[in-house]
Amino acid sequence: MGYTLEGTAVGGDTSKDHTMRINLMKAANPPMSDLDAAFDAVVNACEQIQNRQTSHNMEIPGYVVKKYTTDKNINCTSKFDSGNQFLDNHGFTEGQFTWIYECNNDNAAEAAIKGAWESRSQGFVSNGSRWYDEEHMLGVMAIHESFHPFLIDYCVQLQMHTGAQEHSLGHDIVENNQNMCTPMAASYEDDPDYDFEQSGECGQDYNTDGVTETLSDCTIKAMQDSRDHAYHNGVH
Repeated sequence: MGYTLEGTAVGGDTSKDHTMRINLMKAANPPMSDLDAAFDAVVNACEQIQNRQTSHNMEIPGYVVKKYTTDKNINCTSKFDSGNQFLDNHGFTEGQFTWIYECNNDNAAEAAIKGAWESRSQGFVSNGSRWYDEEHMLGVMAIHESFHPFLIDYCVQLQMHTGAQEHSLGHDIVENNQNMCTPMAASYEDDPDYDFEQSGECGQDYNTDGVTETLSDCTIKAMQDSRDHAYHNGVH
């Protein structure tokens, strides 16, 4: 089984420790347009961090985002083991690896434990993860799952000043006269079983019209706090 590097985006100073390194991995079956949508969205989100981060937090020095096509068929019942086997076999050891894959009756999007700052972590976005505008939603979910392993729980709670979890870093904003949900709460918007858009100090919940790639300020600050914590204390 093999892979091909299809593109790279770089921003900021990537020579320093704890640079954000995100790899978008297309499994064998989704179309190339899905990989491109995920890549463009994640690069946009990383650029927002570079341009909007605040000086009272430790700054994230830079990012490297890569996109790969692979001939890997992800095992739908054991995604993490399946992805890890491919990464092990090909010597991928560092950063976040977000798989764009396709499985029948599977619209899952999920990420593994923390570790993207210092080791290797994985996330998965099925191209069945589509509502609202299809490829746009897939791109927003690629941001969502790519960022999870960088967010350290202690720092998220520090940012939120509550016991709220990472999805509460997202909320609704108004863009072009529509109520749009920011990435970290995307896929949970207006779900009666969750109140992520309302909870924590970032709470702002409207009747959601769609999703946006625009990051909430709380997401950017929590990412900075997480990088600071990882730099001084390791990932724990």
